[in-house]
Amino acid sequence: MDVEINKVDARVHAVDHGSLMSPRVRNQFVREALAAFEEERAHEARVKAEQGITQGVSHELEGQA
Repeated sequence: MDVEINKVDARVHAVDHGSLMSPRVRNQFVREALAAFEEERAHEARVKAEQGITQGVSHELEGQA
């Protein structure tokens, strides 16, 4: 089988590896990471609040017995 190549087109872009993430992408990444972190903190606060309620009810029930 014969292969004929008529044209080869190659582009090479010099890139500073420190600038691979554009400021727009970096800012979006930071926003999403902070949102996830805040959601985790809010979840932990809800868990602590629920544990406090559960412990309070448990103590009340023990006092009634």
